[in-house]
Amino acid sequence: MYPEEQWRWFSAVMLSILILVSVRLFVFSPAVVDGDSMEPSLRHENRMLISHIGYVFDEPERFDIVVFTSNDERHYVKRVIGLPGDTLWYDDGRLMVNGIPVAEPFLTGEKPAVPSEERLTVPDEHVYVLGDNRLNSYDSRHIGPVPVNQISGKAELIFWPPTNAGLLN
Repeated sequence: MYPEEQWRWFSAVMLSILILVSVRLFVFSPAVVDGDSMEPSLRHENRMLISHIGYVFDEPERFDIVVFTSNDERHYVKRVIGLPGDTLWYDDGRLMVNGIPVAEPFLTGEKPAVPSEERLTVPDEHVYVLGDNRLNSYDSRHIGPVPVNQISGKAELIFWPPTNAGLLN
């Protein structure tokens, strides 16, 4: 190979590596579910892709599945239930948001273990998150509302195992 051709190959390989690293760091990254707090939507050891650019341009929406880092530096995967300014409570096992009942079709089995009369207003720049497996989830009921700037991405799809593969939300 001539030096000119070697330089072209080297440049192409380096550009490819730069693009792959950029995509991995700033666009999508894989994650593994640890635990059963999001069942049945996400199961222990499911592999999923997290989008890191979704919330650069938009705010989280109700029922998005997000990945965030808590104040103790642990990473969590939970579902957004309350948005800034929302007042939330459960009435006979039914989610109430600002006085309007909201369906939660992703829940199965027993309903949430949340006191009916307990009301919470989500502060500005925060979201209220809960696991889908409400009876076994460490979430905003324990750690409080999550600052939006601690959300690292939105769970977009499960890619492993193939029997559970598919888009989320």
